[in-house]
This record gives sequence, structure tokens and C-alpha cells, in this order.
Amino acid sequence: MSYRLGLMGLLLSLLSILVGCATGQDAFKRGQEQLAARQWEPALSSFYTASQQAPGNAEYSSAVKTTRERAISVLLTEAAELRDKQPAKAADIYQRVVLLSPTNERAQEGLQAIETAKRQQRLFDDASRAAATGRDQEARAKFTKLLGEAPSHTAARQALRTLDDKAGRTSSQPSLSPALRKPVSMVFRDATLKMVFDALASSTGINVVFDRDVKQDTRVTVLLREVAFDEALAQITHSNGLATRVVNANTLLVYPARPDKVKEYQDLTVRNFFVANADVKQLSILLKTVLKVKDLYTDDKRNLIVIRDTPEQVAMAEKIIAAHDQPEPEVMLEVEILEYNHSTDNNLGIKFPDQVAFGIASPITLNALRAINDTTINVTGLDPSIVLNLKRQLGDINILANPRIRVRNREKAKFHIGDKVPVITSTTYPGTTTGATSSSVSYLDVGIKLEFEPSIQLDDDVIIKTNLEVSSITTTVINSGTTAYQVGTRNAATTLTLRDGETQVLAGLLSTDESNTSNRLPGLGDVPVLGNLFSSQTIKGARKEILLSITPRIVRNLHRPTDDLLEFNFGPESGQQGGAGQGAAMPQPVVQPPRPVQVQPRQINPGMIQGSAPAANQGNASGLVPMVPFGATPVPAVPAAPVAPPVPATTAPPVEFEMPPGVGSSR
Repeated sequence: MSYRLGLMGLLLSLLSILVGCATGQDAFKRGQEQLAARQWEPALSSFYTASQQAPGNAEYSSAVKTTRERAISVLLTEAAELRDKQPAKAADIYQRVVLLSPTNERAQEGLQAIETAKRQQRLFDDASRAAATGRDQEARAKFTKLLGEAPSHTAARQALRTLDDKAGRTSSQPSLSPALRKPVSMVFRDATLKMVFDALASSTGINVVFDRDVKQDTRVTVLLREVAFDEALAQITHSNGLATRVVNANTLLVYPARPDKVKEYQDLTVRNFFVANADVKQLSILLKTVLKVKDLYTDDKRNLIVIRDTPEQVAMAEKIIAAHDQPEPEVMLEVEILEYNHSTDNNLGIKFPDQVAFGIASPITLNALRAINDTTINVTGLDPSIVLNLKRQLGDINILANPRIRVRNREKAKFHIGDKVPVITSTTYPGTTTGATSSSVSYLDVGIKLEFEPSIQLDDDVIIKTNLEVSSITTTVINSGTTAYQVGTRNAATTLTLRDGETQVLAGLLSTDESNTSNRLPGLGDVPVLGNLFSSQTIKGARKEILLSITPRIVRNLHRPTDDLLEFNFGPESGQQGGAGQGAAMPQPVVQPPRPVQVQPRQINPGMIQGSAPAANQGNASGLVPMVPFGATPVPAVPAAPVAPPVPATTAPPVEFEMPPGVGSSR
């Protein structure tokens, strides 16, 4: 009875195993179909179900692991592509990765980056609304905070620059009032320089102070119509070898643009630039070469550049540093290496003895030779049993490596799978009584060695220099205490250009060894067909092939700078060191480099010749702003009467303002 119960239990166990295997096969097949449709989560669930129902099946367990890794890799790539354009969809994909692998760092970093970008966008929107409604101080504070968190935020930097231009705060130095930006028109022929500036001052309300060396009686001709005030000022000063200095919001200092005066009034600014990514040594060479910076100091320890130069030079240096200070590009190289070894060993046929020996019993004497008969002759080498060889051996070996290497732009990455084989070398020192011997050990790398050097392009192309070496020990040689190895190698070196995410497979590294040995009975073994009964054949073969798959995935790349950093006005070559009129103790000027002014050909009113002021009706009819010398009293003209001669200008009252220390004096 117990025997029957045991047999029934065994049968039930076998039945449950068969049912589990059948169910596991169904789940595995369903998972393969879902995997082909890129349904990662359902496929992983099906494979996991199959592995649970058949715990000992290695294929099911491997499918769970490989599917999870493949799903994570594909989802991370999709999320990285959508993070900038569709952050909400990218966040959902990152959440899926977290469900598959809760400790995945790339998914956590992606979610954090999306959340940070949302918060910064909200801060930018609040600042933009504040700027649009006239709350400039609040907008400035929020834009500054945003730039503190994201220094490369181009829109915030441009908005802050717009606020500075609106408030006339292009620098920390005083500047002329924004009200002076209205266009002016001036028509003078052969007038004195003082008359031109008096007319400019009377029409705009600005105070003008001349340096003692300015020749105010110099004759000039000015024809300007509807030109911005700063451009008109630049045209007048540059064409007469003068420079200006802003004293306060409505006061200008005019002085000759000579080197000694430039040095006297030139303004110098000291600026510290903390460089995050670029090489400070290379940046310092660039600044000295392009901008001819006066004084420059670099601190390699703090990655700091200190510049002392004019505000204009410092502003241009800031743009150059902003364009070059970018993180170094990085790329993730996904590499798959497959080494396929196939070997065959066949030994078929009948084995006959290699040799047969005949002889007589020892010692050999004449009497022994006379007594030779069938009992005294010995035959050796004959085996009473015939050996039939029926050997066939096949072998397949697959070596798979799937490393992921993250490497910076133009840096080398090395990868080695294999062994370090010790090579022992013995050295004997002659001349000693005991024959002293010393041994040294060196190591030889054997296996698969990979070397990559990527070059990441701005258009997301990756140029990869690849070097692959596969080596193995074929023979061990020991001579006089020294161990050496004969190493067989296969090498491949190439340069690839791949797109981001593109996969390239390198194949064709083949190594084939074949040998065919035949043992035949002389004569009978050479007979066609029948000779197979009197011979044995040994066939050995080995084939090795290496497959290398490379997929670059750009982690970070350079971004093209904005237009204001790509190109900006440098000004004339001769005017960079103070041509605009900066001074060491004086505020920064607002005079921009002169731009070509389109002069419209119009009929010149005779009343404007020789710097005379036109009548009111004539000035209005011509569309010109009436120009009256500073302090003069205009005489109204009678419409029907001829044009009255101009009234001489009276002495202008002195302009009262406090001069900054050192202005107008040598240092």
C-alpha cells in the first residue's frame, strides 16, 4: 500500500512539473511577442512569470535580466531626447524607469533636472510679468536670482540687459540720462567748435565742460538730421580728435584724444572672472591676443582670471569668457563584445598497429639459429583486438562582454577583459661562490583590450578612434629558469563617425585552424571506398570570430553661444585704449563707436550759414530743431519782413557742478 502511495506521489509531482513547464513556455512565448512590440513592462512581467513557474530554467532568468536592462536603456534614451521639448512626457518615462530600477541614478537625475527646469521657468515667467507691468526692481531681483542658479540662462541674461538699457545702467559707472536719447538735427558750416557744442547743449539741456587744451575756435562743418544724440556726439568728437567723459547724468567733459589726456582721464575697471569649465591659461592667452588686455592675472588653483582694463575691454572680455566657458562634452559608449569559438574533433575508422616486430629468443647463437621453428620465433606489436575509432566532439564557446564607458571629449578610455599572466625571469650573477640568483616577476595582459578616443562634434556626430586587440597564450616556453609565453593576437584599428545613438558592428576578425590526419594500412588503405575499412582519419578544426558593437550616446555637448556672444562690435583699432574717453577716476562714457550717418541732401537755408540761428518759421518749415547758442536770446522774426540778423550771444553763465577729484589735472 505504501509503495502505491509513493508511486502516486511521484506521478503527481511529475505531472505538476510538466504542467509548470507548459505554463512557463506559454508565458515565455507571450513575453517574446510583447518584447518584439516594445511593450517593456508586460514583456518583463511575462518573463518573470515564466521564471517563477520554472525556477531552474536559465533561459527564463536570463530573459528577465536582459529585458530589464534593454528596457531601461531604451527608455532613458527616449527621455533624454524629450526632456527639453516635452518635459512632462520625459518625466513619465523617467518614472517608468524608476519602477523598473528604483536605484537608477540617471532616472533620478533626469527627474530632478526636469523639476529644476520647471521651477526656473516659473521664476522667469514671474520676472517677465513684473518687467511687463513696470515693476523693474522686482523683475531685476528675480532675474538675478535665476542667473545665480542657471548662469547659462540666455533669456534671463537678455532680459536683465534690457532692464539695464532701460534704466541707463549699462555699468556701475554714471551715465547720461535716458531722456537725452531723442534724435537731434544740426546744420553748421564753417562754425566754431564752441558754437556747435553750445547749440547741442541748448537743444538738449546738457552741460558741457572743456578741457584746457581743447581749441574751441576750431572751424567745423556739421550736417546731421534726425540722429541719436550719442551718435551725433560721437561724430562730432571723433571727427575732431576729441573724446568725452560722463561726469553725471547731464554733464559731459570734452578733452583731446591724445595719449597723455587719455591716460589722465581714462577709467579702469578691475573684474574677477571665476571660470567653471574652461582652462584659465588658454583663456588668458586668448584675451591677451584678441583684446590686448592691459593687466591680467590667472589663479590656477581657484580657476580665476583677474582683469584690469577699461570698462569696454572688460565687457568684451566677459563675452569672450562666457562663449568659451562651457562644460566639456561627454559621451557614453555602449560596447558589446562577442567572441565565438567553434571547435570540432573527429576520429573515425579502424586503427591498425603502426609496426610489427619479429625475432627469436635471446641470446642469438648458431645452435639457436639451427633450431629455429614456429615456437622460437616471437612476433610483437600485434593486438588481438581491433580498435574502431568512433569519436566526434563539437564545442561552442561564447564570451560576451557589455561594458558601458563614459568618457570626456578627446580623452582616451581603456577597457580590458582577461588575465594578467606572470612572467618569471631569473638572473644569475657570476663571480660569486654560491652562484647568487634573483627572480623578477612581470605581468602580461592577455584577453580583450579596447581603447577609444571620441571627438564630439557640435552637430551630435561622434568621431571615435577605436583600437581592439584580442590575445591568447598559445605556448609556454621555459628556458633556464625563465618563463615566457607565445601569445597569439588579433588587432583592429579604425576611425568611425557615428550619430548619437547609432550602432556600428565591426566583424570579420576570424581565426581558423584545420588539421586532417589519416592512418592507413599500406596498400589496402589506398583502395577507393574499400580503403576506409583499413584506415582511420582524425579531423580537427577550430574557428574563432570577434564581433564588436559600438553605440555612442552623448551625455553632454557644447551649445552654440547666442548672437550677442558670437559677434560684437570691437570698435576701431586706434580707439580701443581710451578712444572713447575713459579716465581712471572718472565715470564711464556712454558714447558708442560711431556708425555711418545717412545725410539726406536738402537745400540749406541761408540763415544757417556761418552758424547763425534760423528764424523760427524757417526752422519749423525745414523740420530742424532750432539751434540757439548756449545763453543767447533768440529774436522772433516777422513773417513778412526779411530775415533779421542774428543777435550776438551773451556770455553764458557758468555751469555749477562739482568736479570729481583729479579731473583736469595730471597724475
